[in-house]
Amino acid sequence: MKKWIVILFAFAFALSRGDANAQTKPKLIDVQFLQGGLPVQQATFGDVRVELKFDLEMNITIDPSVKYGLNETYGLTLPVKGKWQDNKLWVGTFTVSNNVPSTGDGLYYFKIFGAEASNGAKMDTTLAKNVNGKTLLICRPRLTASTDTLKFGTLFAGSSRLLTLFITNNTIKSCSVLNLKGFTLTPSIPFQVLNFPSFNRVIEGGQKVGLTIRLSSTVRGTYQAKLKIQYNTGFDQEMTVVLQGTVVGPRMALLPPTALNFGRVGVGSSATRTFKVINVKDKNPAYDRNLVISRMFFTDPTAFKATPSAFTVAPGDTQRVLVTFTPKALKSYNNHRLTLQSNDSTQVNRFLILNGDASDTSPPPAVIGLGPTWPGDYEGFTNADSLHLCWTNPNDPSGIAEIWWKFTQSPIPPQSASDTTQKGGRYILKNGQTCASLPLRDILSSGRWYCYVWLVDGRGNSGYGSAVQTVFKYDVTPPGIPVITQRSIPINQWFTSTTPFILTITIPVDPTWGWVDAAEVRWKYKSPPSSPTDFSGKSTLTGVNPGPTNFTIPFNSPELCGQDSVFFWLVDSTGNSSISNATFAPYKFDVCPPKIRRSGENPESIANFGQDYSDTLTITDDVGVDSVWFRYRFGGSKSEQPSRTARSIGNHKYVITIPRAGITRRGIEYLVLARDSLKNQGSGPVETGYCSNDEHWYPVSIRFQGEGDFRVDADGRAVPLVAGEDETNYQLFSIPHDLDSNGIAKVLEDDLGPYDPKMWRLFDYQPQIETDSLRWVEGKKARGFMPGRSYFIITRKENIVIDSGPGHTHRTICPDTLRLYEGWNLIASPFNFPVHKESLSLINSRSTITLRSFERGWDIIDVMDPWKGYALYVKRSEGSGTAPIYLVVQPVAVQGRVSKVSSTDFALQAGEWMVQISAEAGPMHDRENWAGVRYAASPDFDNLELAEPPVIGKFVSVYFAHPEWQQAVSQFSTDLRPVGSDEQVWEFSVKTNLKNQWVNLNFELMGDFPQAAQVYLLDETLQITRNLRETPRYSFRAGENGAERKFKIIAGSTEFTQEQAGDISLVPVKFEVLQNFPNPFNPETTLRYNLAEPAQVSIYIYDPLGRKVRTLLRNASRNAGYYTQIWNGRDDSGNQVASGVYLYKIVAGQHATTRKMILLR
Repeated sequence: MKKWIVILFAFAFALSRGDANAQTKPKLIDVQFLQGGLPVQQATFGDVRVELKFDLEMNITIDPSVKYGLNETYGLTLPVKGKWQDNKLWVGTFTVSNNVPSTGDGLYYFKIFGAEASNGAKMDTTLAKNVNGKTLLICRPRLTASTDTLKFGTLFAGSSRLLTLFITNNTIKSCSVLNLKGFTLTPSIPFQVLNFPSFNRVIEGGQKVGLTIRLSSTVRGTYQAKLKIQYNTGFDQEMTVVLQGTVVGPRMALLPPTALNFGRVGVGSSATRTFKVINVKDKNPAYDRNLVISRMFFTDPTAFKATPSAFTVAPGDTQRVLVTFTPKALKSYNNHRLTLQSNDSTQVNRFLILNGDASDTSPPPAVIGLGPTWPGDYEGFTNADSLHLCWTNPNDPSGIAEIWWKFTQSPIPPQSASDTTQKGGRYILKNGQTCASLPLRDILSSGRWYCYVWLVDGRGNSGYGSAVQTVFKYDVTPPGIPVITQRSIPINQWFTSTTPFILTITIPVDPTWGWVDAAEVRWKYKSPPSSPTDFSGKSTLTGVNPGPTNFTIPFNSPELCGQDSVFFWLVDSTGNSSISNATFAPYKFDVCPPKIRRSGENPESIANFGQDYSDTLTITDDVGVDSVWFRYRFGGSKSEQPSRTARSIGNHKYVITIPRAGITRRGIEYLVLARDSLKNQGSGPVETGYCSNDEHWYPVSIRFQGEGDFRVDADGRAVPLVAGEDETNYQLFSIPHDLDSNGIAKVLEDDLGPYDPKMWRLFDYQPQIETDSLRWVEGKKARGFMPGRSYFIITRKENIVIDSGPGHTHRTICPDTLRLYEGWNLIASPFNFPVHKESLSLINSRSTITLRSFERGWDIIDVMDPWKGYALYVKRSEGSGTAPIYLVVQPVAVQGRVSKVSSTDFALQAGEWMVQISAEAGPMHDRENWAGVRYAASPDFDNLELAEPPVIGKFVSVYFAHPEWQQAVSQFSTDLRPVGSDEQVWEFSVKTNLKNQWVNLNFELMGDFPQAAQVYLLDETLQITRNLRETPRYSFRAGENGAERKFKIIAGSTEFTQEQAGDISLVPVKFEVLQNFPNPFNPETTLRYNLAEPAQVSIYIYDPLGRKVRTLLRNASRNAGYYTQIWNGRDDSGNQVASGVYLYKIVAGQHATTRKMILLR
């Protein structure tokens, strides 16, 4: 995202400038390399097309020449053959082969010269990298294997062996044009490739990939297969590896093959059976091996023994084995196992099934802990369809298999094992079951019943002689209709929750038993019950007698307000009840406050700025309204103004009036309170179709007429736009009102004049547009103003105050919802007061809310002020699909301020540490950038990471490039990793479009930074390092086209930091003067030198005749380290020197070195 934004602002955002003077020499304006008809930055074997495009008409009789090389010495002549396609475009072709280029694979640089314009002017020698950054990575990959024949040796049948075959792309690391296509294995058995990479897997240059290959077979023999690996390097190729291995071993057989049966054997007795172990020979004796039975073991070694239990059988021989069964307990010994452990890998643990029987014939003991479950609150009473019983199974050698029962109205136990004739039955128990439900409905009549229960064991032995008894009363008749004899509250009297509602009733006699039986009373408010379980409450009746009893029905819910009835009915001891026997009691109950509604005289609820506001409300209550008053407050505020009395105008209507002093730019909110004659108090108005608002505060928008509203400071003074023609004067602007006419021209042109890019410009970023280059919309084509939307604006005019035109404030009380899109969004406060980021939340995104304000650079803040704008980056949460992303803004006002992030905002824990990177270039800055380790961080993208915001106009930017994170942007302000290692390397870039400015970097070490760790900055462009513990600063100078530098921060031990720095010493080991950079140069260049020890340094510039042109340093004290010095191509008088060869001499103590450099203007 940043790339196209840089291009857009670099060429489109500056206010109008003059054109450059025309050039007379021909200029190479474009260089392209094509292979296969497509533009490429990387080429492999085959023809490469070269296209050179010039800005002037050329002499087509003279071809350009091309030099190239792996570095900028350009030592090779490119064997390109070509011709002019027209008078500006020359096209040629060269072929990449094993011999071209002769200097190996890598990144090649190109130099073009020799072409002439039709007017005879010769082109300057031109480097392709300076035209459009053009270089060409030439790659000639080839796949090799670690061996031509992969030998597995000899292994036993049934086992497996894994070997690794390594394949390597024998080209340089940066090449990535070898794609694995697949493989064939002939024959495909018994070899198997376990981990062949995915189709089209790219093997980088120099990368080694291990293929795991397995040999596994249950068939003895010698095996060989061919593994053919297909790959593509621009054309399809194939590599073959032979696989070899031999499979041997014994082969065991048993006779009988599956089971030994011993029959019934008494405890203490024995029985013996025999089986044979055979080692079956192979057709080829070379594959035979002795069969070794190393061990035999049983599932019950106390009952079974084998002789012999370990032996060896030669190929073709047989061994006889005796097995003895001696049972130790009364039980079945079926399905036991004898396992033979052998060296036959195809059947390492072969087994025989052993069956024997020593079970008992004694009856099981009686049921233990028999416990019925009663449906009601009274034991021994039931009306259920079944009697649910649970028990504990007694110990029995054959296990418990069944439960039997019978019902009788006389205490007669079972007389036989199958005595269930008296309404009884049996259950077969499963998996240790200890509960059963015995059916009652349609089997038993009402009355007293005896239930007898006994067990049957797994051998069918019955325990009926020890049956257990339980007694219960069975009743399915519901109680009759209760009769009210007294009420605590008269029927026509209104009451509240503080007055108990007590009913006294008489209970009818139960005809089944001849006595009163009512254990519980149930009730339901307002409507009759639909079933016995459809009740609102219940009460236990204490004491069952034919006399009156009372109970209290609670009234404490607003849902019960008004005149209605409560229905109630009885439940007996067995749980019987009938809703047809319900009766009712009328009531008049009120705990509800008066109802407050707006009357509709002012349906839009809008007040005029500077005028009193009145509203009419309808207030009703069942028992009558006693008093009405109201409060009001400014929009978004929690502080209220003193209460005022509402004025009654009859017919349940009341008028409230808010004085003009309360009608502010923020909007207002009011709350009406009313109390009835029973002291019930409520608030309102309650509006349908509006958001939930438990306090019932009601918002009123403030309308502005004429010129409308404008931004003011804390003292109420108008705040103008920042004026200036420099690109550093861009600002984010918004209007927090709903406008009658919100078009860009309608709102701005009365203040700024007709849209004129030379006088003022406005840009609207529209993230919903899929094409990046189309998202920035300028001027009148921008979307109209709306609350929550902001724009970039710049103007040359001074003291311009933007007024909104007619409109009204955005409604408060309820949160506002702004639609967002993945990536960057330009937002604003939709309310005319500051809002803290704690009042912001996201829907369908778990991104951390990080607000960025813009003022000569981006800053992280925590408050959104009205009339300003902010950038917010969001990422869609996983699982949200295509659901829209929203920012919810709660209308809670705070004091306007800009709170920038500091190290304390991170609340680092022990073990967490970071480096903050700040950059300044001229008036621009970028301070919020961090590298570090945190417990909550992951190795890849997570919600701790902050995206680098877009740049605008003149800028300086620090960013970590992470396209592999696959986010909406590829550049980030942070690179945070999980805690776990004190040795880390971070790569970051610094970019600016400011010309000829010093870029100053500052580094702050924060948190629990490892005490023993070295921390170095590596400048990859100049190949120098800086110890950030000693000097947490670094500067470099941007050139005529700005600058883009890549750096590394290396943290860790001295050994680790030196290893990561590569050939660059952390501290120079000798005095050295390096070649200036760039060279040739125009208009300035960087001189580089290294000091191994402190010294007094002088730097002089000379012309070819030895005359001194410039003194850059004279006897300046420098410590050991890496240094740079800029020469801007001027002499000591400040005059530009002519093109040509110059000498620079650097003197450090006793050392001095002179080098040449070329200035080409």
